[in-house]
Amino acid sequence: MRVARDYLDYGITSCISAAAAKPRIDVVISGDTFVPHAPSHSTVMSEAEVAAAAEVVHAHGKRMSAHARSAESVKLCVRHGVKIIYHANFADEEALDLLEEHRDQLFVSPNIGFTVVAAYESSEWFTEQQVVEFGFREELAGAIKGAQELRKRGWRLRRWGRHYRS
Repeated sequence: MRVARDYLDYGITSCISAAAAKPRIDVVISGDTFVPHAPSHSTVMSEAEVAAAAEVVHAHGKRMSAHARSAESVKLCVRHGVKIIYHANFADEEALDLLEEHRDQLFVSPNIGFTVVAAYESSEWFTEQQVVEFGFREELAGAIKGAQELRKRGWRLRRWGRHYRS
């Protein structure tokens, strides 16, 4: 799946085509554990890039979802009308306040299954040194903390990881 940033490199026409062809456009706004130069707590899309992607997606009446692990990426999602936010592992107090304020308009899905396995049951795929270097346990701790805070603020956690308003 191509992300909006890929389409932005080709211009707005390609963004429009992508939005028209899909029911939901998924963007990757934060880094990821596996990307050494862009770890999970970093934000890899700018405000302008997220705004441009959101403008096109919303103009076509489509939904926008995003992988947003960093605090700033969660804030960008809320500010630009992203309806489904995956992860939110490192949401700070400001990001949590924004989520709480807009909880009737979006979903947050921590999607921690892989992170749990990678952190504690991955010896056939990762060495202990890699688990530590990639920060799987730190990411899992952030996800758990964020999920607990969302629950305190009135969100419920479904079995498969989706948060929704109680």
